[in-house]
Amino acid sequence: MTTVTVFFLVVFISQWINSGSIEDAFFLITLLFQNIWQPMALIVFSIPYLIFHLLRYYNLLFKNHGVEGFIRKFGMYTVLPLFLLGGTFSLIWKDHRTENFHYNWDRTVENLEGFTKARFEDDQKIRGVHYFSPWRGETEHNLEVLVQNNVEYIVLVPYCYQESHDKPELRFRNRRRGSVERIDSTYRRLAAEALRLGLQTIIKPHVWMQADQGFWRSDIDFKSQAEFDVWASQYMDFILHFAKISEEIQAPYFCIGAELSELSKGYPDYWKMLIKEVRKVYGGKLFYAANWHDEYEHIQFWDELDLIGVQAYFPICPEPNPTVDNLKAGWRPHLTQIKRFSRRIGKPILFSEIGYKSTDDAADTPWEWVDGAHGLTKRLSTETQANCYQAFFEMFWQESWFNGALIWQWRAHHDRAGGDSNIDFTPQNKPAQNVMAKWFGRE
Repeated sequence: MTTVTVFFLVVFISQWINSGSIEDAFFLITLLFQNIWQPMALIVFSIPYLIFHLLRYYNLLFKNHGVEGFIRKFGMYTVLPLFLLGGTFSLIWKDHRTENFHYNWDRTVENLEGFTKARFEDDQKIRGVHYFSPWRGETEHNLEVLVQNNVEYIVLVPYCYQESHDKPELRFRNRRRGSVERIDSTYRRLAAEALRLGLQTIIKPHVWMQADQGFWRSDIDFKSQAEFDVWASQYMDFILHFAKISEEIQAPYFCIGAELSELSKGYPDYWKMLIKEVRKVYGGKLFYAANWHDEYEHIQFWDELDLIGVQAYFPICPEPNPTVDNLKAGWRPHLTQIKRFSRRIGKPILFSEIGYKSTDDAADTPWEWVDGAHGLTKRLSTETQANCYQAFFEMFWQESWFNGALIWQWRAHHDRAGGDSNIDFTPQNKPAQNVMAKWFGRE
C-alpha cells in the first residue's frame, strides 16, 4: 500500500511541476485511478511489484543455498522460462510481422517542386491528412514531405477531455497535454509554415474520453436537460475558441464536431444555434464529421453547413488480404447510398476521415485500433492497406459530388513513422503512401 501511495504522489508532483497547474495534476491522478483496473494497466502496475518480490526471493535463495544453488535454481526457474517465452514470442512476432509482398514504388508521381500544385482549384477535391505535430521540444515538422506526396491540406486536431459519456464536464483550457495558449501558438506557427509551401490548414476539434468502459464519443448523452446544458455551454466555448483561431490563420474550412451521434441526432436546434454563432466569428466553409454508422443520414442540420462530412470507416470486405476488385465490390452499395444522399441534401460529400491499418483484416473493421495487447494478434499486411487505398480512390475520386478526403493519420517525424513492419493507420513509408501520392497528384 505504501508503494502505491508513493507512486501516485510522485506522479502528482511531477505533473504539477510539468504543467504548472494543480488542476492538471489532479486530473492525471483521476485518469490513473479510472484506468487502473484495465488489463494493460494491471500488467504495467504489477511489474514493479513482481520485480521486488523476485529480487527478494533470490536474495533469500543466495543466503540459504550459496552460489551453486543460486545459479542452478536461477537457471531453472528464471533463465529457462524466459528463454522459452522469448522464443515463443519471437516466432509469433515473426509470423505476424512479415509478409511476402513486393511493391514497385513510382517516384514519378511525387511533387519535387517544393510547393503545392493547388489541384483543388481545378477539381474541387480536398487532398488532406490528419497531421500530428511533434512532441514538446521537437521542432521538425517535415511539411515538405507532404508537398512531395501531393497533399494540399493539413488537419489539426485539438482535443477537449470528457471523463465519461454521461458526465457533462469538458476540459480544454488547462488540460494535461498543455495549456490552450501553447496549442494556439503551435497552430499559428504550423499554419504559417504550411502556407509558405502552399498547404492549407483545417482545424477539426474532437472530444476525447479516456477508457470509459467501452463507450465512445458517439455514445455521449445525458439523463437531463440540465446536464446537457452544462455540456452544451462548455462545448460552445471549445468550438468558438478554435473557430476564432481558424479565422485568424485564414483556414478555408472548419469542423464543428466529430462523431457525436447521440447529441447530433437528439439536439438539432442546439447545433443550428452553434453554427450561427460560429459564422459570427469565422468566414470560411463549415462541415460536421458524422459517423458512417447510424448518424450521417439522420442529421437535421446539413442545410446549415457547406459540406457533408462522413467518417468513412465502412466495412467493405470480411475476408483477409482482399484484392482491389473484392474491395471495390464491397464499396458499391455504400457508394450508391452516399451518392443518393448527397443529391437529396444538395451538398457535396467530404470523407472527413478515412484510413486503414496495415493488417490483413483492415477492410473488415477499419475503425478498430491496434494499440496495446490487441495489436499483438494482428497480422501485418501493407498490401491490404495499399489495396484499400487503391479501391477507395478508384471508386470515389472521379465522382463530381465527392469533395475529397482527409486521411487518418500522418506523423510529423516522418523518418521514424510507419514502415514495413508497422501495423498502425499511418501510410507513411508504406506502399499506401505512394498510392495516395499517385491519386492526390492526378490532373
